[in-house]
Amino acid sequence: MYNYLERMVGMVMPDGKNQRGIDFSIMPTLECNLQCSFCMYDCSPFERMRIDLVKLERFLNSIPLERINSFGLYGGEPSINIPLYKKVIAMLPLDSDIFIITNGTWTKSLGIDFIEFVMEFNLQCFISSTLEHKAFQDAAVLKNVLRSYSNFTVKEDDTQKKMLPMGRNRTAKWECTKRCGDTEDKKLLRFAVMPNGVVIFQSCDGAYPIVGGIDNPFSLKNYLNQVKCCQAIHRRSKS
Repeated sequence: MYNYLERMVGMVMPDGKNQRGIDFSIMPTLECNLQCSFCMYDCSPFERMRIDLVKLERFLNSIPLERINSFGLYGGEPSINIPLYKKVIAMLPLDSDIFIITNGTWTKSLGIDFIEFVMEFNLQCFISSTLEHKAFQDAAVLKNVLRSYSNFTVKEDDTQKKMLPMGRNRTAKWECTKRCGDTEDKKLLRFAVMPNGVVIFQSCDGAYPIVGGIDNPFSLKNYLNQVKCCQAIHRRSKS
Protein backbone atom coordinates (compact mmCIF):
# COMPACT_ATOMS: atom_id res chain seq x y z
CA MET A 1 0.00 0.00 0.00
CA TYR A 2 1.27 3.49 -0.85
CA ASN A 3 1.88 5.80 2.05
CA TYR A 4 -0.48 8.76 1.83
CA LEU A 5 1.97 11.42 3.00
CA GLU A 6 4.63 10.23 0.54
CA ARG A 7 2.35 10.81 -2.44
CA MET A 8 1.25 14.37 -1.90
CA VAL A 9 3.04 15.80 -4.96
CA GLY A 10 2.19 14.07 -8.23
CA MET A 11 1.98 10.41 -9.14
CA VAL A 12 3.54 8.05 -11.64
CA MET A 13 0.86 5.97 -13.34
CA PRO A 14 1.32 2.30 -14.31
CA ASP A 15 1.87 3.39 -17.94
CA GLY A 16 4.81 5.52 -16.83
CA LYS A 17 3.11 8.85 -17.49
CA ASN A 18 3.21 11.65 -14.98
CA GLN A 19 -0.37 12.59 -14.13
CA ARG A 20 -1.97 14.47 -11.29
CA GLY A 21 -3.44 12.00 -8.85
CA ILE A 22 -6.76 12.44 -7.10
CA ASP A 23 -7.75 12.63 -3.46
CA PHE A 24 -11.44 11.86 -3.25
CA SER A 25 -13.30 12.57 -0.02
CA ILE A 26 -16.72 11.40 1.11
CA MET A 27 -18.90 13.29 3.55
CA PRO A 28 -21.76 10.87 4.35
CA THR A 29 -23.34 13.39 6.74
CA LEU A 30 -22.73 16.85 8.17
CA GLU A 31 -24.07 15.83 11.57
CA CYS A 32 -21.58 16.75 14.27
CA ASN A 33 -21.65 16.82 18.06
CA LEU A 34 -19.97 20.24 17.93
CA GLN A 35 -20.88 23.46 16.14
CA CYS A 36 -17.54 25.18 15.61
CA SER A 37 -17.65 28.86 14.71
CA PHE A 38 -15.19 28.43 11.84
CA CYS A 39 -16.68 25.34 10.16
CA MET A 40 -16.99 25.99 6.41
CA TYR A 41 -19.54 23.20 6.04
CA ASP A 42 -21.77 24.46 8.89
CA CYS A 43 -21.77 21.03 10.54
CA SER A 44 -23.91 20.77 13.67
CA PRO A 45 -26.02 18.41 15.84
CA PHE A 46 -29.07 19.56 13.85
CA GLU A 47 -27.93 18.15 10.49
CA ARG A 48 -29.81 14.97 9.65
CA MET A 49 -29.20 14.48 5.92
CA ARG A 50 -27.46 11.22 4.95
CA ILE A 51 -25.93 10.42 1.59
CA ASP A 52 -27.83 7.96 -0.62
CA LEU A 53 -25.68 4.85 -0.18
CA VAL A 54 -27.07 3.05 -3.24
CA LYS A 55 -26.22 5.98 -5.53
CA LEU A 56 -22.87 6.46 -3.80
CA GLU A 57 -21.79 2.86 -4.39
CA ARG A 58 -22.74 3.05 -8.07
CA PHE A 59 -20.81 6.30 -8.38
CA LEU A 60 -17.71 4.99 -6.60
CA ASN A 61 -17.61 2.03 -8.96
CA SER A 62 -17.19 4.49 -11.85
CA ILE A 63 -14.04 6.14 -10.44
CA PRO A 64 -10.75 5.25 -12.24
CA LEU A 65 -8.90 3.75 -9.28
CA GLU A 66 -5.49 4.03 -10.95
CA ARG A 67 -5.75 7.81 -10.48
CA ILE A 68 -6.70 7.65 -6.80
CA ASN A 69 -4.10 8.61 -4.21
CA SER A 70 -6.41 8.22 -1.23
CA PHE A 71 -9.99 8.36 -0.07
CA GLY A 72 -10.96 10.73 2.73
CA LEU A 73 -13.78 10.42 5.25
CA TYR A 74 -15.11 13.25 7.34
CA GLY A 75 -18.22 15.40 7.58
CA GLY A 76 -19.68 15.70 10.14
CA GLU A 77 -18.08 13.81 12.98
CA PRO A 78 -17.35 10.16 12.15
CA SER A 79 -17.16 8.95 15.75
CA ILE A 80 -20.87 9.60 16.41
CA ASN A 81 -22.01 7.38 13.53
CA ILE A 82 -19.43 4.64 13.07
CA PRO A 83 -21.90 2.22 11.39
CA LEU A 84 -22.56 4.75 8.59
CA TYR A 85 -18.85 5.23 7.92
CA LYS A 86 -18.29 1.46 7.96
CA LYS A 87 -20.87 1.13 5.20
CA VAL A 88 -18.96 3.64 3.09
CA ILE A 89 -15.62 1.93 3.72
CA ALA A 90 -17.16 -1.36 2.59
CA MET A 91 -17.67 0.23 -0.84
CA LEU A 92 -13.97 1.07 -1.27
CA PRO A 93 -11.25 -1.25 -2.62
CA LEU A 94 -9.61 -3.33 0.10
CA ASP A 95 -6.14 -1.90 -0.58
CA SER A 96 -7.26 1.74 -0.48
CA ASP A 97 -5.37 4.36 1.50
CA ILE A 98 -8.09 5.99 3.62
CA PHE A 99 -7.75 8.97 5.92
CA ILE A 100 -10.37 10.15 8.37
CA ILE A 101 -10.71 13.50 10.14
CA THR A 102 -12.25 13.73 13.61
CA ASN A 103 -12.82 16.40 16.26
CA GLY A 104 -11.44 14.14 19.01
CA THR A 105 -14.45 14.41 21.32
CA TRP A 106 -14.42 10.61 21.66
CA THR A 107 -11.43 10.97 23.99
CA LYS A 108 -13.82 12.19 26.69
CA SER A 109 -15.22 8.65 26.95
CA LEU A 110 -11.87 6.91 26.31
CA GLY A 111 -12.92 6.32 22.70
CA ILE A 112 -12.43 2.55 22.63
CA ASP A 113 -15.05 2.01 19.90
CA PHE A 114 -13.55 4.68 17.67
CA ILE A 115 -9.97 3.51 18.22
CA GLU A 116 -10.99 -0.06 17.34
CA PHE A 117 -12.76 1.24 14.23
CA VAL A 118 -9.65 3.13 13.05
CA MET A 119 -7.38 0.16 13.70
CA GLU A 120 -9.75 -2.40 12.15
CA PHE A 121 -9.63 -0.62 8.79
CA ASN A 122 -6.07 0.71 9.17
CA LEU A 123 -7.23 4.28 8.69
CA GLN A 124 -4.94 7.29 8.92
CA CYS A 125 -6.72 9.41 11.51
CA PHE A 126 -6.15 13.16 11.78
CA ILE A 127 -7.46 14.76 14.97
CA SER A 128 -8.41 18.43 14.75
CA SER A 129 -6.93 20.38 17.61
CA THR A 130 -7.96 24.03 17.57
CA LEU A 131 -8.85 25.69 20.87
CA GLU A 132 -12.54 25.00 20.17
CA HIS A 133 -11.77 21.31 19.71
CA LYS A 134 -9.44 21.01 22.70
CA ALA A 135 -12.19 22.21 25.03
CA PHE A 136 -14.05 18.97 24.28
CA GLN A 137 -11.08 16.60 24.31
CA ASP A 138 -9.40 14.71 27.15
CA ALA A 139 -5.75 15.71 26.83
CA ALA A 140 -4.45 12.74 28.85
CA VAL A 141 -6.39 10.18 26.79
CA LEU A 142 -5.33 11.87 23.57
CA LYS A 143 -1.67 11.80 24.62
CA ASN A 144 -1.91 8.10 25.40
CA VAL A 145 -3.58 7.35 22.04
CA LEU A 146 -0.87 9.23 20.14
CA ARG A 147 1.81 7.34 22.06
CA SER A 148 0.17 3.94 21.58
CA TYR A 149 -1.09 4.05 17.97
CA SER A 150 0.84 5.29 14.93
CA ASN A 151 -2.41 5.66 12.94
CA PHE A 152 -3.36 8.81 14.89
CA THR A 153 -1.96 12.29 14.24
CA VAL A 154 -2.93 15.59 15.84
CA LYS A 155 -3.61 18.10 13.07
CA GLU A 156 -2.04 21.23 14.53
CA ASP A 157 1.46 21.31 13.05
CA ASP A 158 1.84 23.96 10.34
CA THR A 159 3.38 21.50 7.88
CA GLN A 160 0.51 19.06 8.35
CA LYS A 161 -2.03 21.82 7.86
CA LYS A 162 -0.58 22.63 4.47
CA MET A 163 -0.57 19.00 3.40
CA LEU A 164 -3.96 17.74 4.49
CA PRO A 165 -6.79 17.76 1.94
CA MET A 166 -9.68 19.14 3.93
CA GLY A 167 -11.83 22.20 4.22
CA ARG A 168 -10.79 25.62 5.43
CA ASN A 169 -12.10 28.10 7.92
CA ARG A 170 -15.36 29.76 7.01
CA THR A 171 -15.05 33.35 5.87
CA ALA A 172 -17.40 36.07 4.72
CA LYS A 173 -15.66 36.31 1.35
CA TRP A 174 -13.55 33.79 -0.55
CA GLU A 175 -10.60 35.19 -2.47
CA CYS A 176 -9.82 33.42 -5.76
CA THR A 177 -6.07 33.01 -6.37
CA LYS A 178 -6.53 31.25 -9.75
CA ARG A 179 -4.59 28.28 -8.36
CA CYS A 180 -6.85 25.85 -10.20
CA GLY A 181 -5.64 27.30 -13.52
CA ASP A 182 -1.94 26.76 -12.80
CA THR A 183 -0.82 24.27 -15.47
CA GLU A 184 2.47 23.72 -13.63
CA ASP A 185 0.74 22.67 -10.41
CA LYS A 186 1.61 19.02 -9.74
CA LYS A 187 -0.28 18.69 -6.49
CA LEU A 188 -3.18 16.28 -6.17
CA LEU A 189 -6.58 17.13 -7.57
CA ARG A 190 -9.06 17.15 -4.73
CA PHE A 191 -12.74 16.33 -5.01
CA ALA A 192 -15.40 15.52 -2.44
CA VAL A 193 -18.98 14.33 -2.43
CA MET A 194 -21.43 15.98 -0.05
CA PRO A 195 -24.38 14.35 1.75
CA ASN A 196 -26.79 15.77 -0.85
CA GLY A 197 -24.86 13.98 -3.60
CA VAL A 198 -23.09 16.93 -5.23
CA VAL A 199 -19.40 16.66 -6.12
CA ILE A 200 -17.27 19.68 -5.28
CA PHE A 201 -13.80 20.68 -6.47
CA GLN A 202 -11.46 21.37 -3.52
CA SER A 203 -8.23 22.31 -5.33
CA CYS A 204 -9.39 25.88 -5.05
CA ASP A 205 -8.68 28.87 -2.85
CA GLY A 206 -12.07 30.39 -3.57
CA ALA A 207 -15.50 28.93 -2.92
CA TYR A 208 -15.47 25.23 -3.78
CA PRO A 209 -17.46 24.96 -7.04
CA ILE A 210 -19.98 22.19 -7.71
CA VAL A 211 -18.71 20.16 -10.67
CA GLY A 212 -21.02 17.16 -10.75
CA GLY A 213 -23.13 14.73 -8.78
CA ILE A 214 -23.42 11.05 -7.90
CA ASP A 215 -26.44 10.58 -10.18
CA ASN A 216 -23.91 10.41 -13.03
CA PRO A 217 -20.63 8.47 -13.41
CA PHE A 218 -17.37 10.07 -12.34
CA SER A 219 -15.95 12.16 -15.21
CA LEU A 220 -12.69 13.99 -14.64
CA LYS A 221 -12.99 15.63 -18.06
CA ASN A 222 -16.44 17.04 -17.29
CA TYR A 223 -15.38 18.14 -13.83
CA LEU A 224 -12.36 20.05 -15.10
CA ASN A 225 -14.53 21.64 -17.81
CA GLN A 226 -16.77 22.92 -15.03
CA VAL A 227 -13.70 24.34 -13.31
CA LYS A 228 -12.80 26.16 -16.55
CA CYS A 229 -16.32 27.63 -16.62
CA CYS A 230 -15.78 28.84 -13.06
CA GLN A 231 -12.50 30.46 -14.14
CA ALA A 232 -14.23 32.20 -17.05
CA ILE A 233 -16.99 33.54 -14.80
CA HIS A 234 -14.37 34.83 -12.38
CA ARG A 235 -12.47 36.59 -15.19
CA ARG A 236 -15.65 38.28 -16.43
CA SER A 237 -16.54 39.42 -12.91
CA LYS A 238 -13.14 41.09 -12.63
CA SER A 239 -13.26 42.83 -16.02
